[in-house]
Amino acid sequence: MNGTVLVLLDVFFIIFFICLPLDAYS
Repeated sequence: MNGTVLVLLDVFFIIFFICLPLDAYS
């Protein structure tokens, strides 16, 4: 698997887990 794809997946999951609690609290 390409390293760039793994980095993009990591960034996606980080944004996802940050935005999810923000939506729940607001």
